[in-house]
Amino acid sequence: MRSLNALIRLLLIILLILAPLILLKRLAPPRQNYLSNIPITLLSTSEGRIYHTDLESYLIGVVAAEMPANFEIDALRAQAIAARTIAVQRLKRFGGRGSQQYPGVDFSDDPNENQAWQSVAELKTKWGEAGFPPCYAKIKKAVTDTSGIIMTYHKKPIDALFHSTCGVGTADASEIWHHQVPYLKSVDCGFDYQSPHYINQINLSWPEIARGLHISLDRLKIIRIRQRSKRGRVLWISVNQYLYSGEDFRKALTLNSTCFSCNISKNGVAFKTIGYGHGVGMCQYGANGMAKQGYTYLQILLHYYQGIQFSRIR
Repeated sequence: MRSLNALIRLLLIILLILAPLILLKRLAPPRQNYLSNIPITLLSTSEGRIYHTDLESYLIGVVAAEMPANFEIDALRAQAIAARTIAVQRLKRFGGRGSQQYPGVDFSDDPNENQAWQSVAELKTKWGEAGFPPCYAKIKKAVTDTSGIIMTYHKKPIDALFHSTCGVGTADASEIWHHQVPYLKSVDCGFDYQSPHYINQINLSWPEIARGLHISLDRLKIIRIRQRSKRGRVLWISVNQYLYSGEDFRKALTLNSTCFSCNISKNGVAFKTIGYGHGVGMCQYGANGMAKQGYTYLQILLHYYQGIQFSRIR
């Protein structure tokens, strides 16, 4: 019986090791990069010009803008797949809505509507002439290694949201948008402690709070957190008679996270936040922490996006 149990444990260990390798082999890039022929148009609002490029070249600029180049290669690969999935989901040629703010192009570099993006010239300025070649090569490799791979749910590209630092574990989509998204569930993280954005404090005066919330404050200044999520994120908060969702409040006052506490004084409020961003989907610093511990990019994505599958663009 002991020998049988030992054999079963050995088989399970072998399966855990081989499963990601089998999946990687199935998703290995084809000999020809057939995606290079998918043209896109891109508006660079920072440069004031329109680029005519292809999807995979566009993704290099997205990953470079959205994630630090000194992150682990598997974190960058995970980011490349997330970025490609978002792009495919939103491209009109794949049934997406396209750019709403700039109807004449497929994408823009405006992060309020699309993903951030930086041109080669902007990246040379950011990394410097000496730093550009290795950083660009590393990010290009992450995109090329994952060529054509996207995440799907019920055979449709997912909305592969991501953020910098979750802090207390990721947020459920319903906490932000008040409706369920089956693959955007709250999950544990614990890999993002090295993020420089993990804990932050901002002090705002009462006039600054009033301007941010577009309200007038009378003498009675009362802030009450009405409801928190299980992980401690603020779901609802009131200021005097005004009620806000935690996400709307965060955006209005440019707080790093909805996971915050308030230290109220007669002059204003000191907000202490944990994490950075909306908290939904992949935690970027968490992905880097997982990669440092040996997790593959497929394992990272399967952790942050629940019940998804990997597919290739056809």
